[in-house]
Amino acid sequence: MFSKLSDMDCANMVWTLYNLLTTANSLSSHVEKKALEFEARVEEKRHALLVSSFARSRFLETPPPFVGSQ
Repeated sequence: MFSKLSDMDCANMVWTLYNLLTTANSLSSHVEKKALEFEARVEEKRHALLVSSFARSRFLETPPPFVGSQ
């Protein structure tokens, strides 16, 4: 099958394959970058949730200052 291809056909196939691989590599890098950005946002939100949860638990443990001042 491939023996009937002209040199131009082979060159076009190689060029197309190169373009496909380059595009795939570019997309892979883009997806990896977006995944890292998403992971960072998730970590920020997790940290904020932990801080607010800790603050809420500390607030519930500590009575307000006006309770014992009467």
